[in-house]
Parts: sequence; structure tokens; C-alpha cells
Amino acid sequence: MDTEFWKKRWQDEQIGWHAHETNKHLQRFVSSLNASVGDWTLVPLCGKSLDMDFLASQGRKVVGIELSPIACRAFFAETQRPYEERVTESLVLFESDDVILVCGDIFSVRSCDLPLIEACYDRACLVAFTLEQRRRYANWLTSIMASQARTLLVGVEYPAAEKNGPPFTVPREEVYRLFGDGFVLEELHREDSIDKAPKYREWGVTSLVETVYSMT
Repeated sequence: MDTEFWKKRWQDEQIGWHAHETNKHLQRFVSSLNASVGDWTLVPLCGKSLDMDFLASQGRKVVGIELSPIACRAFFAETQRPYEERVTESLVLFESDDVILVCGDIFSVRSCDLPLIEACYDRACLVAFTLEQRRRYANWLTSIMASQARTLLVGVEYPAAEKNGPPFTVPREEVYRLFGDGFVLEELHREDSIDKAPKYREWGVTSLVETVYSMT
């Protein structure tokens, strides 16, 4: 899962992970982020997700991190937001009044490249990474979050032998192992939803559990 893999997926319009509506778990648990109006909420590996538009509609400011400029431009076009494009030494910034998209490799983004992050919403990042990348991501996320900031983490669990991601299965034990040292974790939701996931059935997956965690 290197950077060229994801860039090519956007170039070839192979973006089956993109949802055409706001995530149901975000709508249900957005209050758990506990950020105030005007605070910055991070969305890592954001793509052109409509979840960012929903977060902005709640009065939050949103900063997304995305590898593909195609995705960044598509978000602003599809949400009809005027924006400015600005190039820094190592990143490209797409900026509007309430949403900033930072375009570049997520692991090259430092805390000094971002506003003060008071909340994070991760639906597509952790599950997109291999095991070694997930360890690196956990360390990175811990390093850029403000003290007491909360993360809403949406994940999936399925028998690892039945599918090689992405999206990757991230069992509860791994979530606690990755984030337990830097965060206080609470499992908000756990649901077996294989009967509502025909795509996974087609892949040969026999069990699919959707999970939602709050991490402070």
C-alpha cells in the first residue's frame, strides 16, 4: 500500500471506498468528539469524503490530509466551495473558509504544518494501512493531537484469512495495542453487519463487524 498505489487508484477512478452519503456512525456519534464550534477537526486520508462537509456544517473547521490532488480538487468542486491552492516547501494546500486539505504523504505532515487539532475523525485511514503502517500511524497521530483531543475511530473486523485488504481488518486487541499507551479508549459501537455488506460477501468474507471507538 505505497503512495503510488493510491495515486493510481484516483487516476483510474477506482475509488470503491468513496461513500456518496455521510457516514451513519459519524452522524450518530459526532457529539463524542466534544470539540467546540470553530475548533479544528482532522480527517486523515480524507479523499473527497462528504463527511468533511457534514463536520463543517456542524460549525467545526476541518483539515483533511490526502495524497491525491485529484481527490482534493474533486471535493471542492462537488461541494461547490471556492478555494485557493497554495504550494509550500513539501505540501500543496487547498484552502477555503472552513476546510483546508493538505495534499501530500501523511507521514511527511508535521504538527507545525497543521492548526491546533482538537478532534480527529478516522473512517478510512487506519483500515487502509498495513500492520507496519498502522504502528507508524498510531505514533504519528499521538504526536500531532492536542492534549485531551478526542478521536472517533471507525473500523472493521473480519477473518483475516478471507481477505487481504484494503480495507484491512483491525481487531479490538490491535486497536488497544496501537493506541492504549497514548489514548484512553472506549468502544462505542459493535455490530455484525455482513448481511448489509454484499461487497464483502462477493469477496468471500463470512463475518463483518463494524466498530466505533472514542479515543481521548
